[in-house]
Amino acid sequence: MLLTVSNDRVAYIPRIFSACLLQTGGFRDIILESRRKSVNKNFHYPLDNIMIRVTCTDCGARLKLPDEMIGRKFRCPRCKAVLTAPIDLEGPDEDEAESESESLDVSTNNAPAEEQGIAATAEEQGIAATPKLGKFNANAVYFLVGAENLVGQWKLDTGWQVKGTQGLLPAKTNAQLIPASGKFLLIEALCELTEQGKKLKKLTIYKLGPSDAAKRISGEPTAILSLITGYGTLTKNQKNAVLSAIKNVYMREIWGGAEKIREFLLGFDSHTSTIEEE
Repeated sequence: MLLTVSNDRVAYIPRIFSACLLQTGGFRDIILESRRKSVNKNFHYPLDNIMIRVTCTDCGARLKLPDEMIGRKFRCPRCKAVLTAPIDLEGPDEDEAESESESLDVSTNNAPAEEQGIAATAEEQGIAATPKLGKFNANAVYFLVGAENLVGQWKLDTGWQVKGTQGLLPAKTNAQLIPASGKFLLIEALCELTEQGKKLKKLTIYKLGPSDAAKRISGEPTAILSLITGYGTLTKNQKNAVLSAIKNVYMREIWGGAEKIREFLLGFDSHTSTIEEE
């Protein structure tokens, strides 16, 4: 429900209608004015301090938006994902003073092209900035992870393998072991050659699109790369699965010195998509 305040009277409008009505300038102005008065009355701050505060669902960035953005789409300044500003407004509170510098400002110029009255590009029509991988990196191992467990992995010398009760088996001849549907992530564990030898350098997490994405590993090896829809994040269980897989693939001399990656996989960070050693 959308709450409006006018002359000390409260009116409720079903959210399904309010989302449409907010697209019209006149109604938007009425809502803004009533909301500003209501929020200012509660928080005792100047009207120009009223901001929308939201967390990007793709990269976890904390964002601040001017209140005229309510109900409109905007682009996250960090990951370029297209989001919709919530209808509810928040006044600044005392606890936010210390973390003010951690929030990214979003101006009205961050609205997608269609919101600014110009033709939308193909990128504008996407949900988020989509990384492009045309092929596998020969210096990396790729892990396919489901909701909690490792589903399979790709290495240059073995191609795609699926995890079974007897360990890793060729995906092409064991397609029945691949989950038919779910939410899947592709994790790239990239190594580099240093003076001390081969070392784990970078971990990148990608989201995969359709629910049957895992099934693609039984066919053309690189087919799954075209299903990447953006950068992803890992849950604690997924981190445990990836850490275990890394230890099974690489010798300790390779992953033991990757302190940032180990700290990430053992910690509670659920927002980062790329971790790189110095």
